Amino acid sequence: MDCDINSEDLLCVLIDDGGFLIMSNQPEHWSQVGMFFSEVDPSLMNALYNASFYTRKESYDYQSVCGPPPNTDTGAAPRSIFI
Repeated sequence: MDCDINSEDLLCVLIDDGGFLIMSNQPEHWSQVGMFFSEVDPSLMNALYNASFYTRKESYDYQSVCGPPPNTDTGAAPRSIFI
């Protein structure tokens, strides 16, 4: 078997350890290189997950989390320049 370009019989993909698409022999995947593979082919990624090739790991970027805006309601009238 050979992973020729435009091969209808064989789907060849190269996925990195984080689950991102690196390369594919399918032209419809070429514009999706660099995307998470679950967005490219959810059923195949689910099969890889079920076969224990990948595990789920949730991570959060706390640097970009913004707190709620401060309450500016003081109950007083707005400041005026005329006193």
